[in-house]
Amino acid sequence: MPGWVLKNTARPLVVLLGDDDYATTGPTGWAAMPGFLRWASGALVHATGGDVPSYQMAIGLALVRPRFLLVETDSVHAEEWGAVLCRRRIPCIGFVPPSGVHPIPLSRKTIQ
Repeated sequence: MPGWVLKNTARPLVVLLGDDDYATTGPTGWAAMPGFLRWASGALVHATGGDVPSYQMAIGLALVRPRFLLVETDSVHAEEWGAVLCRRRIPCIGFVPPSGVHPIPLSRKTIQ
Protein backbone atom coordinates (compact mmCIF):
# COMPACT_ATOMS: atom_id res chain seq x y z
CA MET A 1 0.00 0.00 0.00
CA PRO A 2 1.44 3.38 -0.92
CA GLY A 3 2.43 5.51 2.07
CA TRP A 4 0.36 8.45 0.83
CA VAL A 5 -2.81 6.37 1.28
CA LEU A 6 -1.97 5.80 4.93
CA LYS A 7 -1.13 9.46 5.53
CA ASN A 8 -3.94 11.10 3.59
CA THR A 9 -7.04 9.03 4.19
CA ALA A 10 -9.68 10.62 6.40
CA ARG A 11 -11.81 7.47 6.52
CA PRO A 12 -11.35 4.50 8.86
CA LEU A 13 -8.78 2.12 7.42
CA VAL A 14 -7.82 -1.42 8.37
CA VAL A 15 -4.38 -2.65 7.31
CA LEU A 16 -4.06 -6.43 7.35
CA LEU A 17 -0.59 -7.88 7.98
CA GLY A 18 -0.51 -11.57 7.09
CA ASP A 19 2.15 -13.26 9.20
CA ASP A 20 0.66 -16.74 9.61
CA ASP A 21 1.68 -18.62 6.49
CA TYR A 22 4.00 -21.30 7.95
CA ALA A 23 6.90 -18.90 7.34
CA THR A 24 6.13 -16.35 10.05
CA THR A 25 8.72 -13.84 11.17
CA GLY A 26 7.02 -11.76 13.84
CA PRO A 27 7.30 -7.97 13.76
CA THR A 28 11.07 -7.99 13.12
CA GLY A 29 10.49 -9.50 9.67
CA TRP A 30 8.49 -6.51 8.42
CA ALA A 31 10.56 -3.67 6.97
CA ALA A 32 7.47 -1.43 7.05
CA MET A 33 6.82 -2.10 10.75
CA PRO A 34 8.24 1.20 12.09
CA GLY A 35 5.91 3.12 9.79
CA PHE A 36 2.91 1.04 10.79
CA LEU A 37 3.71 1.59 14.46
CA ARG A 38 3.77 5.37 13.92
CA TRP A 39 0.55 5.18 11.92
CA ALA A 40 -1.66 2.81 13.94
CA SER A 41 -4.14 4.06 16.52
CA GLY A 42 -5.39 0.58 17.43
CA ALA A 43 -4.67 -3.06 16.69
CA LEU A 44 -5.92 -6.62 16.85
CA VAL A 45 -3.38 -9.44 17.12
CA HIS A 46 -5.20 -12.45 15.75
CA ALA A 47 -3.51 -15.83 16.16
CA THR A 48 -6.47 -18.16 15.73
CA GLY A 49 -7.05 -18.49 12.00
CA GLY A 50 -9.35 -16.36 9.88
CA ASP A 51 -13.00 -16.07 10.83
CA VAL A 52 -15.76 -13.66 9.92
CA PRO A 53 -16.62 -12.45 13.47
CA SER A 54 -13.01 -11.41 14.13
CA TYR A 55 -12.83 -9.45 10.87
CA GLN A 56 -16.18 -7.82 11.67
CA MET A 57 -14.79 -6.84 15.06
CA ALA A 58 -11.71 -5.28 13.43
CA ILE A 59 -13.96 -3.23 11.15
CA GLY A 60 -16.04 -2.10 14.13
CA LEU A 61 -12.94 -1.15 16.10
CA ALA A 62 -11.66 0.85 13.12
CA LEU A 63 -14.72 3.06 13.48
CA VAL A 64 -13.40 4.00 16.94
CA ARG A 65 -9.65 3.82 16.14
CA PRO A 66 -9.60 4.86 12.46
CA ARG A 67 -6.03 3.74 11.70
CA PHE A 68 -6.38 0.09 12.61
CA LEU A 69 -3.82 -2.67 12.26
CA LEU A 70 -5.05 -6.27 12.00
CA VAL A 71 -2.15 -8.67 12.50
CA GLU A 72 -2.80 -12.25 11.40
CA THR A 73 -0.05 -14.28 13.03
CA ASP A 74 0.71 -17.65 14.52
CA SER A 75 0.53 -18.54 18.20
CA VAL A 76 4.33 -18.53 18.46
CA HIS A 77 4.61 -14.83 17.54
CA ALA A 78 1.37 -13.47 19.05
CA GLU A 79 2.99 -12.33 22.28
CA GLU A 80 5.86 -10.68 20.40
CA TRP A 81 3.42 -8.69 18.25
CA GLY A 82 1.46 -7.66 21.34
CA ALA A 83 4.60 -6.55 23.17
CA VAL A 84 5.71 -4.35 20.26
CA LEU A 85 2.29 -2.69 20.11
CA CYS A 86 2.14 -2.21 23.90
CA ARG A 87 5.59 -0.60 23.98
CA ARG A 88 4.28 1.96 21.48
CA ARG A 89 1.14 2.41 23.62
CA ILE A 90 -1.12 1.31 20.79
CA PRO A 91 -4.35 -0.06 22.26
CA CYS A 92 -4.69 -3.65 21.16
CA ILE A 93 -6.65 -6.84 21.65
CA GLY A 94 -5.13 -10.27 21.20
CA PHE A 95 -6.64 -13.66 20.46
CA VAL A 96 -4.96 -17.03 20.68
CA PRO A 97 -6.66 -20.39 20.10
CA PRO A 98 -7.90 -22.44 23.06
CA SER A 99 -5.49 -25.19 22.00
CA GLY A 100 -2.65 -22.68 22.11
CA VAL A 101 -1.45 -23.68 18.63
CA HIS A 102 -2.06 -21.90 15.31
CA PRO A 103 -1.62 -22.85 12.61
CA ILE A 104 -2.01 -26.54 13.20
CA PRO A 105 1.19 -28.19 11.99
CA LEU A 106 0.74 -29.94 8.66
CA SER A 107 1.64 -33.58 8.39
CA ARG A 108 4.33 -34.50 5.89
CA LYS A 109 1.68 -36.45 3.94
CA THR A 110 -0.53 -33.33 3.65
CA ILE A 111 2.35 -31.24 2.29
CA GLN A 112 3.16 -33.77 -0.44
